[in-house]
Amino acid sequence: MVAPVIKQSWVALAALINHLGNGIILSYSSSLLPPLMAEDSPIKVDLSTASWLASSVGIGMLLGDVAAIYSLRKLGRKWSHALAIPVAILGWALIYLATNITTLMIGRVLTGYGVSTTYVIGCCVISEYTAPEVRGILFSLKTSSFAIGSFGLHFLGTYYSWRTVAAASTIPLLVSLAITLTWTESPAWLLLQGDYKRSEETFYWLRGTSERTVKEFQAMVQAQRERDQNATDRKNLKENLIHYRNLLKKKEFMKPLVISFFAMLCMESSGRHYIPSFSTTIMAEILPDANLTDSSVFILSFDVIALVGGGVLCTLVKRFSRRTILFLSGSISVVTLWSFSLYGYLIHTGVVTNRPWVIMTMLISFIVLSNMGIITVPLVVIGEIFPVAFREFSTSLSAAFSAIILFVILKLTLLLIASITLYGAFAVFSVLLLLSLLYLYYNLPETRNKTMQEIEDYFKHGKFIERQFKNELDPESKAMLSSKP
Repeated sequence: MVAPVIKQSWVALAALINHLGNGIILSYSSSLLPPLMAEDSPIKVDLSTASWLASSVGIGMLLGDVAAIYSLRKLGRKWSHALAIPVAILGWALIYLATNITTLMIGRVLTGYGVSTTYVIGCCVISEYTAPEVRGILFSLKTSSFAIGSFGLHFLGTYYSWRTVAAASTIPLLVSLAITLTWTESPAWLLLQGDYKRSEETFYWLRGTSERTVKEFQAMVQAQRERDQNATDRKNLKENLIHYRNLLKKKEFMKPLVISFFAMLCMESSGRHYIPSFSTTIMAEILPDANLTDSSVFILSFDVIALVGGGVLCTLVKRFSRRTILFLSGSISVVTLWSFSLYGYLIHTGVVTNRPWVIMTMLISFIVLSNMGIITVPLVVIGEIFPVAFREFSTSLSAAFSAIILFVILKLTLLLIASITLYGAFAVFSVLLLLSLLYLYYNLPETRNKTMQEIEDYFKHGKFIERQFKNELDPESKAMLSSKP
């Protein structure tokens, strides 16, 4: 018999491999833009167009967020994931075949669509299919998979053309699609659809039948019954608008949503995407006299360092609370960024002599620290805090926040570097990082080793509660489980 943790890991593997593909997509600018901006490029690109090519992926992500809300509710987790991946594959095909800026832009938008849709679905999948004991590790592995994708992109980009890289980038997406087709459906989604019997069978198949898992499923059924009792049948647009207006009044909806915004701001301002996307530009600013080979070695080293940091975090999340890791890593990262920016300012004003090894040491320290906490913990938290009743909608809104923040940061990074130097740009990011950490410090609860239902109850009641059951299940819940769907 296959152990439950193996079944859960197999499901998560598809999401992790797909996130590896997302790492390639969001790092692709470093492989695409330098050759396009070269004088002999057949497709001419200036600084403004380059910034649009880099950030257009964010437009696709916004479209993917909207699609994810509908598909997750109507199609479930399995088919939503399976149908989103081919869109990204089509985007890569257009990029490979592109002979003009328009086709490249459309390809980037389609790959961005795939990033956002599969990200939202992946968060739902890992949170709903896996046990609390492994959930944190699996969410942490998303950072490692992203780093592997970024490393693969930069490695291929060093030796092959951007078209060849685009073709190779479809491989992890195809593997992820093949694994997705073997999934069972999510127990939480089946409960929402009223298929209690199948939900019970799927839940125990995934998680086993220990005393803790039995109680967890009982709590899920009890909570679903409460939702059913309070549910209203929405028949027209007006009733739907009233429903969403009422959502804004629910603290279990609004508070996680606001937390997710600041968690995304924390993640993006800590270099999650702008460092791999513009690593070539960053290295040219720090080491202007270095040759291409030296710069490529440093860029690949950044990816390895990020991967090591993510691996260390997988150990830390088993031993320390989410808050401890987030705020320790975050506070040291802010100080490191400030030191980096101050040293750069002193170089430009002639107060100190430029010593590249000092700058590189601070940058590498920042990459290590951020990947050990502030880049990854927000992903873990966002995957845990949304109640199942509106998880699709909340996660999609959260991803929309991320897409907007990502678009703005990628759009402005090159412009900031050109106007206020790399060190000024990093100073701006450090302020955003500090503001996000301050909000999270006062509002983020500790979710380590908590079930999804316990976390949902926390936001609803303002504290963690222990649900009470009569014997195994109350008669009404037993009747729900024994009835045929």
